[in-house]
Amino acid sequence: MSRVFLLWGLLVRQGFRVLVLRATGRGSPQELAVGLRRSLEGMGLTYVKLGQYLSLRMDLLPREACVELGKLFERARPMPPEAVRRRVEEELGGPLERIFPEFEMEPLGSASIAQVHRARTAAGEVVAVKLQRFDLERTFRSDMRLFRALTRFVDRHRLLGAIPVTETLEQFALFTLRELDFFAEARIAETVRHDVGDRLVVPRVDWALSTQRLLTMEFVRGVSLQKIFDLYDAGRSDEVEKLLPGVDLRAAVLRIADACLFQLFSTGRFHGDPHPGNLLIRPDGAPVLIDFGIYGMLTRTRREELCDYMEAIAMGRFARAARVHDRLSVPTDETDVASYHRDFADIMSRWYSRAKSPDAPAEERHLGSAIGEITELQRRYHVRMEPDQLLVWRAIGLLDATALRVPEHVDLLALMETFFLRTRPTPMVRLLRLVGDKGVASASVQEGLSWPGQARALLTEARRSAVGNVHQERASGRVARGVARPLALTVSALGLGILSLGAWGGGMPEGFSLAVAVALAGLAWVLASR
Repeated sequence: MSRVFLLWGLLVRQGFRVLVLRATGRGSPQELAVGLRRSLEGMGLTYVKLGQYLSLRMDLLPREACVELGKLFERARPMPPEAVRRRVEEELGGPLERIFPEFEMEPLGSASIAQVHRARTAAGEVVAVKLQRFDLERTFRSDMRLFRALTRFVDRHRLLGAIPVTETLEQFALFTLRELDFFAEARIAETVRHDVGDRLVVPRVDWALSTQRLLTMEFVRGVSLQKIFDLYDAGRSDEVEKLLPGVDLRAAVLRIADACLFQLFSTGRFHGDPHPGNLLIRPDGAPVLIDFGIYGMLTRTRREELCDYMEAIAMGRFARAARVHDRLSVPTDETDVASYHRDFADIMSRWYSRAKSPDAPAEERHLGSAIGEITELQRRYHVRMEPDQLLVWRAIGLLDATALRVPEHVDLLALMETFFLRTRPTPMVRLLRLVGDKGVASASVQEGLSWPGQARALLTEARRSAVGNVHQERASGRVARGVARPLALTVSALGLGILSLGAWGGGMPEGFSLAVAVALAGLAWVLASR
């Protein structure tokens, strides 16, 4: 019952605050969001996580509100030492000192769900131990029952118009419950570590010392990008050189960007929160990615759609980007699609010009500014965002913001353009790569060079025979067969080429290329058999 009163208290306070601010003419979205953030911070996990989730929904809330609610991702008050000891001993079934002979009670970092401590195992390995706070899942499920009753009432009476509040709430529940499962986090960390290879470092999981609420991973020594950027901003670049002597920071960030783009657009399994605090630089310059509590998974279809969209933006093809964006969003009956496309292309064109200008301020070159304008456009035209994209845009926005803070400018737009040219080349580029394979090239070139000679020989023989007995040749169809053979070979080769190009992961869908290849092979058979 106390949770019911807590929820109604929040609603009454925020409702009263809105009325007062509007009456005094001070009810800007940012001022309202500040009050909401402060209220959520004092009400426990469910409300903090709800605020974090809403900070991603720029298609539902004004950008200023989303930025303010995004502050809920920052450091939270740590658990007391007695709670830390109890969590370790309950999860691993033994005295803390026996499991971890060395354990630092002062956390390395703390957030709304967990905090991380440095420790040493009985085997002598230095590890990072992530501990979940107590009673989170039970409290969360209790709060969700109240929220569901409230959102059903709101949807039934359309108090927020066409916004499907219950659907949004279910997405939030899935988002949070997944974050409470440390086994799921461990699996995605190991998967990403395997995926990215030597692009960057992902700490290994110690499965023997991990549970659903306690996660033990390899401890990696390094300096966070957040600390590095703070030192640069304070004019203390000499301290960065002392911490990481001889390290090329720009090269490290380029590796981070390439690895993040690879996760998003090549595997679909990605870190959803790559902010500077979760990115470390080792003394040898290798970049490290930590804390996989917030992660995303994309289907192959969605990944291809996002690739098409971001590739069109990176190449400056905004009319195409607007059309592809239709597959990533949900227009309604109130959407004027033609006007939406026109305004979309205009926003992206203006941003592209700013992003390509080294003299433009960093905040104007930031991709987040374009994303913010597009989400405002979506609200105006009653276009909704598909929920599985929320973390994608957060990850891209954080990656771009990180690139812009590097003292030596890192152009994420140029990086994306290079990435897509490398991973999704045009059919002509793929054909040139095929020729670049010496074995395939030798056989293909020799066969190709022989076709004109074969064709000339066959046509010459046909002409000679035709001079001797034109009527007989017409009746038997040998001239047609003579011409048909090289033509059939050519058409068949074209079909196989299209099949190869389509199957190599870019440009043309596999199903379409297969259909074209089959059709051309059929035509070749008919021609050869006539």
